[in-house]
Amino acid sequence: MKIFEYQFNPRVKKDRFLKALSFEPQEEKSERKGNLYFVAELTNSIPSNAPFINKLAQQIKKEYYSEGTSAKAQSNPQEQVFSTSSNFKKALRKGNDFLKKESANGNTDWIGNLHIALIALSPEKGNMQFHFAKIGNAKVWMGRNGSLVDIGKKIETSQAASGAPQGFGNVVSGSAFSGDRILLFTPDLFDFFAQENVLQDLGLFNENKQFRTLFDQKNKELARISGIFFGIVLDSSSAAAESAHPSFGSRLLALRFREPSVPQFSLLKAKVPKMIFPMLRKLPFARAGAFIAKQLPHKSEQKIFTSPFLKPLNIVFKAKQKAFRATSNMPSLWRNILIVGVFSLLLFVGFAFFYQKKNPLSSEAQQSYIQAMSLLAQAETALANNNSQEANRLLQEIWNLAAPYTNETSATQKDREVFEQLMVRINPQLTTLNNIQEINELSPIFQIPESALKNPSHIELADANFYVFNTTSSQVYIINSGNAAHGTNLDIGYSAQIAASLEHGVAFFTPPAQLLLIENEKLSQQLSLSLPDPASSFSSIASFGTNLYFLDSTNGNLIKYSNPASGNTQASFWLAASSSKNPENAQSFSIDSNIWILTHDYIIDRYFKGMYEQTFNISVFPKLNGPAKIRTNKNTPNLYIFTPDQHRLLVLSKSGALIKQYVFPSLSELRDFTISEDGNTLYLLNGNQIYQLHQR
Repeated sequence: MKIFEYQFNPRVKKDRFLKALSFEPQEEKSERKGNLYFVAELTNSIPSNAPFINKLAQQIKKEYYSEGTSAKAQSNPQEQVFSTSSNFKKALRKGNDFLKKESANGNTDWIGNLHIALIALSPEKGNMQFHFAKIGNAKVWMGRNGSLVDIGKKIETSQAASGAPQGFGNVVSGSAFSGDRILLFTPDLFDFFAQENVLQDLGLFNENKQFRTLFDQKNKELARISGIFFGIVLDSSSAAAESAHPSFGSRLLALRFREPSVPQFSLLKAKVPKMIFPMLRKLPFARAGAFIAKQLPHKSEQKIFTSPFLKPLNIVFKAKQKAFRATSNMPSLWRNILIVGVFSLLLFVGFAFFYQKKNPLSSEAQQSYIQAMSLLAQAETALANNNSQEANRLLQEIWNLAAPYTNETSATQKDREVFEQLMVRINPQLTTLNNIQEINELSPIFQIPESALKNPSHIELADANFYVFNTTSSQVYIINSGNAAHGTNLDIGYSAQIAASLEHGVAFFTPPAQLLLIENEKLSQQLSLSLPDPASSFSSIASFGTNLYFLDSTNGNLIKYSNPASGNTQASFWLAASSSKNPENAQSFSIDSNIWILTHDYIIDRYFKGMYEQTFNISVFPKLNGPAKIRTNKNTPNLYIFTPDQHRLLVLSKSGALIKQYVFPSLSELRDFTISEDGNTLYLLNGNQIYQLHQR
């Protein structure tokens, strides 16, 4: 388990007090009770209330770690019973009593200004159990398998049972597993992270340097924010180890983050033990070399040095000698890493040369193979250093080097065999690093009768209704998700090419300018849009609120129609003239207040308030291919990219990080997809069937 605590500008406002407290008992008697974490903010307060939060926290702590009494304990005073759940609730009541007394004594300064997230973690039944409660607008989120959920929504801040105004109310309890994240935020800081679309990133990070890199990038903006971010990451040993109760508290303390590092805000980093550099034979890339050695034939030492490859090997040896001289003033750890890296590279290059002597590749393949071996050594080094992003990049480069020799008919049989073996070797690593998840056990939730609609190609979801259509028919098939047995056929008079859901109903567009609005399963309006240019050609559509937006592929622009349901047909250019970039080569877009544009080169461009903001390159394995569609909405932290030809759906964070890839090998007729309003459920159109996938 790792604990990350970051306090940003805690003293920037004199009327604001921040406090993050961790109670982690070291005594054997108490450590089995688990740990208590307390994140609080008091705003608009007077200086005399500075100790207020700490007094409240101490009251809660004292009550939580007190011994419970049961009938069994009363008969035997030495046998005390501790219940995490009951003691947590007792601690909350104690906290509410404190708040009630403060109010009775005239201290009402905290009412409406106090924001607290309180969580207890303890080992129970082989898992980690958590209980949490909150006051005010503190945020509690939980991440699991790449998905991030606001579990604090389940708590309604209300009058506590003791009568304390705006005190602790409901308690949420559950189990936490390896890889889970629990994130606590004070209000202003949460709002900032949400606005910057980095919540998903915070839910994926598990190393201090990842947080530091992100905060450094947002350094200027964070200098104006005051608040606390507190993260808990459960590793694979958390649940199993804690069930045996070995030094639960001390292990957490060893991973606390307490050392300030950035002047603009209080950023805390880990104190880690000194690294003892392992022997060469224990390193992962040394094992990789041993693997190659088993696969490739060995040559005698005499033949090696009389081989025609003597010259390039001599160059490598000379470079190695220079590297040794250059490292004389380096710290010993980095000198060891460099030396082992050089030896590793030399080992792979040497094996490559020896292999070619007996099993010659074509000259071009030979150079590619040597390059691939060098990249493999670097990838193994990156994996040993837990740099999965760099390892992924290097392994994809190897794959791209190898693939042409397995596909081209001009390659020799030996070329194909060697590179096919190499691809088989790196495929499991690439699959793991790219979070590929095969989905084979899905059952359809709706069946579209072929008599009602043949070959449906598009699906939209609005007001709990599915709207299914194809681009060659004027028929729209409407399915009420609450009454799947009954579908409605609606003839809209035109064969729609694109469609988008509105707040109520769906808008269908037929070139060059016909817009048809369906509401309550009926055609409500038919409008002829005013085009910004007679040559305009709308290739994609999206909505936000009551407005419709079109991608004009002719001139690379975004066209906005404000509230067409009111009868407005006038177009306006959404993109500002001062924007540094226009949508070019775009194939799809989606809106969540930002506009996200996916290009035919599988690059994502983000625009906001008419201005280009940034670009994300999608680096995934396998490469994206064929038509693609992007979707998101304001309620999900994710971007979804669908490539039906590859039976694949990517889930990305809104900072461009890959969360996971779903692959559907059993769905051979995938056409389109849509997402639920809360973003937690995916709906897939496969032939005449609709499938549902709840994100895990």
